[in-house]
Amino acid sequence: MLDFSIFSTHRGWRSHPKTRFGCCQDGTYRWVLSRTTATLFDPRSPPAHRIRGKGALAGVGVVIKWALSCTVFSVRKFLLPALVLPMLAVALYVGFAPDATSPTPKGPAAADLPATFVEVWADCDDELDASTPRSPKIPCFLKKIPDLRSYEYSEIAVAVRQLAQQDSDFSRACHQANHTFAERLYDLDRIYEMVSSDDGLCFWSFTHGTITQFALTATEEEFFEHIDDICANLPSTGHTEACAHGLGHGIVIRANDSVFEAEEYCARAAEYARRGCVQAVIMSYADGEASQNEGVNVKLPPVDPDVVDTLCTKFSSAALEECWRVFWLLYPKQMSIAEASARSIAACALATSEYQSNCYRGVGESVIWRARNGLPGEEALVTAFPPPLFMEGLTVCEQVNGGYRSVCVSGVGHAFPNVWVEDNGSLDDFPDVCALVEAAYREGCKTGVQEFMTNFNLGNTRHTTSQTKEASQTKED
Repeated sequence: MLDFSIFSTHRGWRSHPKTRFGCCQDGTYRWVLSRTTATLFDPRSPPAHRIRGKGALAGVGVVIKWALSCTVFSVRKFLLPALVLPMLAVALYVGFAPDATSPTPKGPAAADLPATFVEVWADCDDELDASTPRSPKIPCFLKKIPDLRSYEYSEIAVAVRQLAQQDSDFSRACHQANHTFAERLYDLDRIYEMVSSDDGLCFWSFTHGTITQFALTATEEEFFEHIDDICANLPSTGHTEACAHGLGHGIVIRANDSVFEAEEYCARAAEYARRGCVQAVIMSYADGEASQNEGVNVKLPPVDPDVVDTLCTKFSSAALEECWRVFWLLYPKQMSIAEASARSIAACALATSEYQSNCYRGVGESVIWRARNGLPGEEALVTAFPPPLFMEGLTVCEQVNGGYRSVCVSGVGHAFPNVWVEDNGSLDDFPDVCALVEAAYREGCKTGVQEFMTNFNLGNTRHTTSQTKEASQTKED
C-alpha cells in the first residue's frame, strides 16, 4: 500500500530555511528540484519510492507544498498591499454613488408637471404626424416630455387629467399618452402597485400599458407563472377588466399572427380575465396592429370576412361570451355599415341562445364605432342634436327581430357616450339621447348609457373625492 505519511514526514521540508519564508528567493526552485530528483531517482531510495508508487507521490507532494508556500508568501508580500487602494476606491464608490434603481429627477417639480405638459403640447403645434390623424401631435409630445421615472403615477395623472380637460385634441390622445407613460415606468417587481394606482383615467390606459408591457417582455416561464394571477385581487372590477384587456394586447405579439392561437392563450388565463383578454385580441386584429406600445410595430394580417362570419363557432367555450359581442370588429373597415350590419345579424343566428343577447348588443355597438371611423365630419356626428351617429345605430337595430331589438339599442346606448367623451373629455353636458328612442326600447338605451357611465366614473369618483377633501382642508387652514 502507498504510504501517504511521507507528505508530512519527508526529511528536510520543515527545516530548510528557504521553504519557510524565502520560497520565492533565488535558488529555492533548485532545492525543490534537487529534493524531487533525489526522491525519484536516488538508487539508495527503496524501490517503491522511485518513479513508481511512493517515490512518485513523494515528488509530487514536494512540488505541491512548495507551490502552496510560494502562493501564500506572494499574496502576503505583494498582492494584498497592491489591492488596498483599489478596494478602498470600490468601497467609496459603493457607499456614495447614486442608487441605479432610484433615478435622479430630471424633470420639473411634481407641482409644475401640469404646466409642463401644457407647454410641451403647445410646442408640438408645428410638428404634426400625419400617420396618427386622430392625434397628430402625440409622437412629438411623447418625445419631448421629460423623464417621468422619478415621479409617482398619481402626480403624472394630475397633469394628464388637467391637460385632457383643457384640450379636446389631447383628450383624444390621452389613452395613448398614458399607455406610453406606463411602459416607461414599468417594473415587474412593482406591477401590482402600479396597476392599483390607476384611477380609471383615459379609459384605464395606465393599467393597459403596464400589463401589455408585462405580456411583451416576460419570459415564457414568467408569463405562464403569472397568467393565472396577474389580474387577481385588484382594487376594483374596473382594474380587473383593464388588466385583462392589457393582457390580450400583449398576447397577440406572442401568438404568431394567429387569432385562434391568441384565443388559446386567453383561454389559459383565469376565468375572470378571459373576457377582456379575448376582446383585446379581436380589437388588435381589427386595428391591424399588435400593440400601442412604444417601439412595437407589428402589423397583423386581416381576417377573411367569411372566417369572421363563423369565427365564434370555432373558439373555445371560455371565449364565447366576448367573441359574440365583438367579432364584428374584424369585418374590413372599408366594408359598408349596411353590409357589415347584415352579416353581423346573420352571424348572431349561429349563436346558441345563451350568447345571442351578447351578439345583438354587439350589433348596436358596432354601428357607432364603424360609423365613427368611416364617415366625414366626425364631431358633427356626435355633437349635433339629434346626433346622426346615434340615429344610425337605431336604424340598424330596427332590422333585429323580436325581443333582441331592445338589446341592440342598449349597445347603441353604451357605445355612444364613449365617443362623446373622446370628443369632449368628460360627460359634462351629455344629452338625453334615450329620449329619442321609441318608448318600447327606451329602457334598453338607458341601461347601456348607465353601464358606460358607471365604468367611466369608477376612478373619477375617487379622484374627485380626494380633490374635495384637499380643498376643504385648505379652506379650514
